[in-house]
Amino acid sequence: MVNESYKSLLKMILPESISEYFELIRLNKDDQKEVMDLYLQKINAIPVEYFSPYLISKCFFG
Repeated sequence: MVNESYKSLLKMILPESISEYFELIRLNKDDQKEVMDLYLQKINAIPVEYFSPYLISKCFFG
């Protein structure tokens, strides 16, 4: 679990849309290199403006 203070800090630094659609699930910090790796997971929620009983997921293929 990621420390809440990191989540609060990242909400101030990253664009608002990131925190709306993605959740920070892991954070790796390398103090020697002064690097932070952020691992995000997409929140599986339909925005209210797009909610419809006919909504169909097309997924991403790669």
